[in-house]
Amino acid sequence: MALGESIRSAIGTAWRGILSAANTGRSAVQTVAQAVQNLLPEVAPPGLLDTTVVDQLAGMAGSWVNARDTFGRAGPEDLITADMITLAPWSMDLNQYNTLPGYHLVVGITVEGQEKPVYRTITGISQLPATVGELTDTALINATALSVGTTPGGGVGGTVLGIDSITITVGPAAG
Repeated sequence: MALGESIRSAIGTAWRGILSAANTGRSAVQTVAQAVQNLLPEVAPPGLLDTTVVDQLAGMAGSWVNARDTFGRAGPEDLITADMITLAPWSMDLNQYNTLPGYHLVVGITVEGQEKPVYRTITGISQLPATVGELTDTALINATALSVGTTPGGGVGGTVLGIDSITITVGPAAG
């Protein structure tokens, strides 16, 4: 499903709050409504004033949490399945995906000295490995490579200890 301009304009303003609400079991719709009440009407993206858009984003956030958790519960030898992959607000249209698949991995990285996971997105993936273990190994290799950079330059700010979570999303449209 292609996302309309109103959803795309709401992404930067609302996505983190909506995803946070889905992660904690709160109502994403109420979270956005409260956030919009704190904005001046001329500042709020029009998409956030449309309950259909907010509902669609809330559905994506719920799917995100379910896909991440399903992947996290799987064993290393388990095959990667469709219920481990989710759409994100920036994902390509599914017709395009069916022709030329692409993925992003949003990886929660456990870093020495960091209280919470550090999240980074691995892009440019055109084919997923067969198993959860293979993808986790790939994510760990990428996370370790990221630890070489400085935090402002994209590093993770310390020694990588492991992978906390992986969310597989359909990537954005090419070009």
